[in-house]
Amino acid sequence: MKFAFTLLLAFFTTVSIAQVPQKGLLFHFPFNGNIFDVSPNLLHPNLVTTNTGGIVLASDRNYNPSHCYNFTGGYLDLGMDEKLAVKDSSFTFVAWALLSSYQGVSTIFSNNFGFFWGLSVGMRNGSVYAAVSGGSMPNSISVNVPYDDNIKWNEWQHVAVVLNRSTNKFYIYVNGVKRPIANDTNYGPYGGTITGNELDFTGLPLNMTTLNGNVIGAYLAGGRVYQNFVGHLDDIALYNRALTENEITGIFSGTTALHKNSSNFSRQIYQNAVDGTIGIQGISKNAELTVFDLKGVKVASSMTSSMNVSTLPKGLYILKVTDGTTSFSEKFNKQ
Repeated sequence: MKFAFTLLLAFFTTVSIAQVPQKGLLFHFPFNGNIFDVSPNLLHPNLVTTNTGGIVLASDRNYNPSHCYNFTGGYLDLGMDEKLAVKDSSFTFVAWALLSSYQGVSTIFSNNFGFFWGLSVGMRNGSVYAAVSGGSMPNSISVNVPYDDNIKWNEWQHVAVVLNRSTNKFYIYVNGVKRPIANDTNYGPYGGTITGNELDFTGLPLNMTTLNGNVIGAYLAGGRVYQNFVGHLDDIALYNRALTENEITGIFSGTTALHKNSSNFSRQIYQNAVDGTIGIQGISKNAELTVFDLKGVKVASSMTSSMNVSTLPKGLYILKVTDGTTSFSEKFNKQ
């Protein structure tokens, strides 16, 4: 019996939106040719209240034209809509980001961090940071992924920041992997205890009940603009719950994220749970399938429309498909 992945090689916005986890979704900007929020509970309005300019459509990480935005000094202000308030719930922020110019701190998203009850997420060269202020500065947490040669400017990175109130833990995923974190002295004072890749904030209120402004691409404070993001941003979303590791891994790998690599809706990656094969429906039987790990090392290949991957370890891989008329690649999650 064949079990199809939820990953569809499609270029249809309505299908793509349905694949994004919907529970607890406060906003979602896929940036597919516009700056509209497409989360279901906001009913597809133009949520942006201020577009300062310096933001232009660009090709996304899959080379699709006009499917992300290049921030060249501007920002998007989402205003103070009550529907965007995280309040006292858990939350998850996710985004794809390509930092094209290293100019110190570059803010991906903020909601008045430093002016009580705020969140700030951003990048530096080789580092990702996330900070939360919870009512007063001593009740705050600020962490970063220490310098990592794999987190490079001018390359796409997937960032997910999670605050889980049921476990009192705070952590950061980069490219689908929960990374070791360290105290970020740029935003102190800070609290909590770091162990490996999690910060325990037991005893810190971290109350985010006050409604604050929400900004993509900059940090606003006291009427001034700081730390503009210079680079490409895509698929930005905020949830009022802690996404599971499987959900975050799925968003990064493409099993639950937007997919825009092909205009042929009939193509679909499937896995056969009985014989351990993986393949593509809707392509020539003489297609060449090649599987690479995330380091770019070829680990399997086949000259048919399916191949056996049962011996591969569980994890994320890239499947390249060439059928004589077209060639494309997609990430998949080997279970």
